[in-house]
Formats: sequence, structure tokens, C-alpha cells
Amino acid sequence: MVVDPRSQKILAVWAAAIVGLVIYGGLVADWGWMTILGWILASLAVAVLISLDLSGSTPLHKSGLHEDRLLTVELDSDKCEGRAICREVCPKGRLGLDSKAHKASIISENECVQCGACIVQCPEDALAFVDRSGRRIPPDEIRRYKVSLLGERTRAS
Repeated sequence: MVVDPRSQKILAVWAAAIVGLVIYGGLVADWGWMTILGWILASLAVAVLISLDLSGSTPLHKSGLHEDRLLTVELDSDKCEGRAICREVCPKGRLGLDSKAHKASIISENECVQCGACIVQCPEDALAFVDRSGRRIPPDEIRRYKVSLLGERTRAS
């Protein structure tokens, strides 16, 4: 699927605009059918361009089409030693450090792009992906498929 499912509103607005365009062009402006068809095709091209899942083409924007979007990052605070490597590698800055507890903390879950850099780089394996069913995906499994922002699949020492 190439069209982002979240863009259904865009396509609904486009359909309403086409109805309005046909009514305006046919009744008020006295356009011919070729002019109306031209406007329909041009507006369809713009709607499709807006609807494409371009956000999935970069690790800094969450994709709406890939299964990764359904994963969340979970922090096991018992394992965390507060080295804050996760905070350093997170491209969206969604991880913080609780200076009193000397532990990492999740600041904003909504901004996570599921790049896995924090999981790959965590030396204590305190971070992991959790799927919708609650299954925790081990960090070693993530390291096989995801790379850090430095292009590595290994932890920082």
C-alpha cells in the first residue's frame, strides 16, 4: 500500500472539493467538461502527492504503513544504570535522564519513530520494543535488524 491510511480525511476533502468544483464549473462559471476534467485530474495529483507515505522514507519521521509503527519502547528501570546513551542517540529527544534516581526516563511516547537506536546502544539492555500483544522483543533481536544512528549494530562501550 502506497497511500497512508491516515490520509483518508485528505481524500474525503478532495472528493467534497470535486463535487463543489463540478457544481461551480457547471452552473456558475459555465466551464466545459474538459476544463472540469482537467481540474479534477490536477487536484487528484495533488491529493495523491499529499497522501503518499513520504514519512517512512527517513528514520526521523514515523511511517504510517510499516508494522514498526505499532511497537512502543519500554524501559526496564531495574536494569537501567543511567548512562544516558539512549538520550544521546535518540533523534527525536524523547528520552531523558532523571538525575535524582539516576535512571533514564521516557519523555514523550508519541514522538518515537521506532528507529531502535536507543535499544541498539543501551549497554544494560534496559530498553526493548513491545508489540501490541505485550510481547517484549529482546534487544539482541533488535540489533540484528536495526542499526544505530552511527550505522552500527553493536553497543557503545
